[in-house]
Amino acid sequence: MTEIVPVTPSALLQPEPIDIIERLLQDKRSPNTRHAYQKDLRDFFNFLASSPPTPELVAQFLSLPRFDAIAKVFKYKAWLMDKGLSEATVNRRLSAIKSMVRLAQNLGKCSWSLDHMVNCLFL
Repeated sequence: MTEIVPVTPSALLQPEPIDIIERLLQDKRSPNTRHAYQKDLRDFFNFLASSPPTPELVAQFLSLPRFDAIAKVFKYKAWLMDKGLSEATVNRRLSAIKSMVRLAQNLGKCSWSLDHMVNCLFL
């Protein structure tokens, strides 16, 4: 017999932890896109923090002031270009970051966007 555990009002008001990257990857239909975005976001956070992305690290990035976050994305773009990566690869990596930020903004976990930067970010 299954025991029903009552939910207290305070339990309903507790925010649920969200893994933004996991949620983003779940939304991608193509296994190739999921794999590429996972790799691209891992590369971005390794560049930023010498660490793979964790929910806490992602939250730290998303909570940065807009100027600081955008500056970090531009610095990452310059680093990618200095490595001699193709335009398509750079664009895909930046698209992964933009998608992560857009999802976080839609979920109320980020107050800024990279959408308006399309002409600045892409080659």
